[in-house]
Amino acid sequence: QKNDRFEIFAEGVQEFNIKIFNQRGQMVYESKDFSESWNGQYLNDGADCPSGIYVYEVMVRDFNRKKYNLKGRITILR
Repeated sequence: QKNDRFEIFAEGVQEFNIKIFNQRGQMVYESKDFSESWNGQYLNDGADCPSGIYVYEVMVRDFNRKKYNLKGRITILR
């Protein structure tokens, strides 16, 4: 499989949060640990998320307390 994980690379992070939502706006994944990566599965039961477009929201706060909010899309193809 190619690109079977979605991960964020960061340095100098004091606070981190990522949320991933399906097309209906339901959160399918959340983590506060930037060393974790998402494998395309639902957080609660570990089942594979179906093909489709997902939205991610990332909040990062650096050691200078500056906050960054990032949004984007991920496409899953099964």
